[in-house]
Amino acid sequence: MALFLAGCGDGANPVAPSPRPDLLHADGLHLSAAGYALWTRIVTPRLPPTPP
Repeated sequence: MALFLAGCGDGANPVAPSPRPDLLHADGLHLSAAGYALWTRIVTPRLPPTPP
């Protein structure tokens, strides 16, 4: 198992001091579909390949 950090310096971090409202549900806590899509785009390329 490995640990990695994904930088979100482009304002894509929904838990940053000024979160983007479009990335969160109305409760301001849970990711919206757009938030999950963004995190998937950020994290997926950094994951190791799935073994066969």
